[in-house]
Amino acid sequence: MSDSDSSVRKAALDGLTFQVSDRRRAWLHNEIQSPDVVTRVYAARALQITEGAKQADVFRNYLNEHADAMNDYATLVQAIVGPRDSYLTEPVPVTLEALRDSRRDIRLAATLAFG
Repeated sequence: MSDSDSSVRKAALDGLTFQVSDRRRAWLHNEIQSPDVVTRVYAARALQITEGAKQADVFRNYLNEHADAMNDYATLVQAIVGPRDSYLTEPVPVTLEALRDSRRDIRLAATLAFG
């Protein structure tokens, strides 16, 4: 997923989450272990959409370790939307704690969950 075109990435994510088979689900679980951090973010989002899996560690790892250096806006958006969707299902104290996080993007995700 090194293509920087956001429309291609959106189409790929939509394709991964439309009519998910056991084979595709297994492939996504395998891709979440990929050495490529962008692939892990998109696989985590696809699993989150299809299975409701939270995958918070994948998103937090990307935001903490790679987001600033990569300058990849499309992946950054997915890495923020992922935690936001997780915070929607978490108890309120968890989301409130995220509002105190040192990372601005984590705080944004928590704020969006309250919105």
